[in-house]
Amino acid sequence: MPAGADPPATARDEQASVLGRLAAAAQAEDPAGRICRELAGLAGIDRAIVLGVDAAGHLVALGDSDASDPAIAVNRALAEPLEARLRSRVDAGPWVGPWDPAPGSVTPRTSGPDPSTMAVLPLQVGPRTTGALVLGAAGERIRWLAERLPAFEAFAAVTASVLGAELAGRRDRVLVDTEIAALVATRAFRPVFQPIVALDTGLTVGHEALTRFDDGVRPDRRFADAAAVGRGVELELACLEAAIDASRVLPTGPWLSLNVSPAAIQAGTRLRRLLARSTHRVVLEISAHAPADDRRALRRAVASLGHGIRVALDDASSGAANLRHVVGLRPDFVKVDMGVVHAIERDPVRQAVVAGLAYVTIRNGGTLIAEGIERVEEQDALRDLGVALGQGFLYARPGPAATVALLAGQPDAAGFVGLS
Repeated sequence: MPAGADPPATARDEQASVLGRLAAAAQAEDPAGRICRELAGLAGIDRAIVLGVDAAGHLVALGDSDASDPAIAVNRALAEPLEARLRSRVDAGPWVGPWDPAPGSVTPRTSGPDPSTMAVLPLQVGPRTTGALVLGAAGERIRWLAERLPAFEAFAAVTASVLGAELAGRRDRVLVDTEIAALVATRAFRPVFQPIVALDTGLTVGHEALTRFDDGVRPDRRFADAAAVGRGVELELACLEAAIDASRVLPTGPWLSLNVSPAAIQAGTRLRRLLARSTHRVVLEISAHAPADDRRALRRAVASLGHGIRVALDDASSGAANLRHVVGLRPDFVKVDMGVVHAIERDPVRQAVVAGLAYVTIRNGGTLIAEGIERVEEQDALRDLGVALGQGFLYARPGPAATVALLAGQPDAAGFVGLS
């Protein structure tokens, strides 16, 4: 039967039945394996494999009709040309050809000396190729497989639909991983600094280092993506290195605040070597949204980084969880989230939150820092509530170290002689 011709009624009935069973595989515990077993049960098909991508961007078997096969990855010599073909054509169509796999691979094969014949059907999720369905037949049945490609394309479409979320997620992970690796390699980011001032005098007591990415992606999203693909610490350390190097032109009196995750702190030697290069006293800012479960272990990890390293709990707001972090971590500084600071002079609830944080923080020997101060009225209300330090656009926007250094001694928006 020529390729593209209508199959006989019995073949259509069989195809419809198989498609129905493939769609039902979405409810199975192992949908990829179930799909492969259903397809391998067709007359003439000896083996079926669903391929996805791993964290390195290589093809890997997600499902295999030969459950007894101990192999866990596609044979590299055979997978590389297949990967290249899938990458080179977003809309790659199916193809058929001989495939003589090496022993131990998870490619279609039969016992004996005869090579396998394979049909490869890219799995499309939306506009993207996210994997492949491979069907293997014994011997040299290339023509037989080619004649059945229209039916197999329908099988591939249902497979992509059933496994769409997993396939797309794996593909997205690979793309993000590649993107983060390139970003770190090319240093496609820059540090900026914002002063932290004493609310009673306006004098600068510290500078917080922040990161801006060249492509404009928000830092919180970028760091979250990096953590999701296992590159969080790698990206953090690269950004910290850039910030420490750039901070050398800042006045040496104020401290340098660096945002770090518990995972980066527990990286140990790598972080300790970076911090040893700083020409400033260092404060490590840990977000209240991602503290370590074992706060004692975190404090020990901080102590191991070197003498004089202090800790700030960042993004603190209301709630018992924040108070537990203050008590358990006993930070040197607690930074009040800017959402609490906004219009605080007009909101008794926000004032009560800050008063509570101030009480617990001061009783634990710490100092409160208010973030996001934009107006003098906010500053005055915070000062009346016992907040000693603050930062925000009222004093200065984040900027390059050289610009911040040039502003030293100039009057700020509140009439203080800040940035000194």
